[in-house]
Amino acid sequence: MNSDNEEGFVPSPCIGVCILDPTWGAYCIGCKRMGMEIVNWQEYTNKEKLQILERLASLSQEDPADYPDYK
Repeated sequence: MNSDNEEGFVPSPCIGVCILDPTWGAYCIGCKRMGMEIVNWQEYTNKEKLQILERLASLSQEDPADYPDYK
């Protein structure tokens, strides 16, 4: 499903640093989207795109000090 019939335009969060994380290869270290989100971005509705953008915004509010130490 795409967003052609919806109001407005939701831009991609891509910042041109397209490298998958070296540990898991699951997300882009530039925009933080998962691989499937990058591949399917043009097919998502505006509502789906906004949900992804909200998730990405919540990542920037996390405190790495709260992350577990896996050493």
